[in-house]
Amino acid sequence: EMKQHIGGQPVVAGDNNPILQGFTVTEITVPPAPESLALAPAQFFIGQSAAVGTLTTEDAKRNPNHLYSFSGSGGADNDKFEITDDQVMPGPYDFSAHSPGE
Repeated sequence: EMKQHIGGQPVVAGDNNPILQGFTVTEITVPPAPESLALAPAQFFIGQSAAVGTLTTEDAKRNPNHLYSFSGSGGADNDKFEITDDQVMPGPYDFSAHSPGE
C-alpha cells in the first residue's frame, strides 16, 4: 500500500502499484524594489511643453530596464502628467489657474 498521498488522494493503480506522475513547480516571486528612483529636475514652469524631467532608477539586483507608470487608477495628479519612456511630460491639464508650488 502506498503511504504518501498527492493532493490528499492515494495514488495507486488497480494492481495496487503506485502511479508516478510528473509535474513542474514554478516559483513566482515579486522582485525587490530598486534602491532608488529619482526625477531630475524636480520642478517645472506653467506652460512648459518640454519634458518636466527624466526618471532614473538605481537597481543593482535586476535588469537595468524599467517600466514607469503612475500608481493608482485616477490618482489625484495622474491627469496632470504623462510618462513617455523615462520622460515625465506635462499632460493636457491647464496649470495656469494655479499659483507656483500649488
